[in-house]
Amino acid sequence: MEGKHCVIPCSSTVNDEEICTHALTDFRATDMPFKDHDFAHHSQIPSQKLREKRQVEVIDGRPIESGDIT
Repeated sequence: MEGKHCVIPCSSTVNDEEICTHALTDFRATDMPFKDHDFAHHSQIPSQKLREKRQVEVIDGRPIESGDIT
């Protein structure tokens, strides 16, 4: 990643297996964590569909290019 970001190391345990990765912090505190679909699928992390899709904005206020979080 280029530039200055607040990236923190983190880990999750799924099916008794620890998955180590990094996370970007959300300073706007959207109160809802989300993860990349491909990462979750590859890591076998369970997901569930949101009742309502959520729009995520990048740091300058534009909607994220990958689309709404579902």
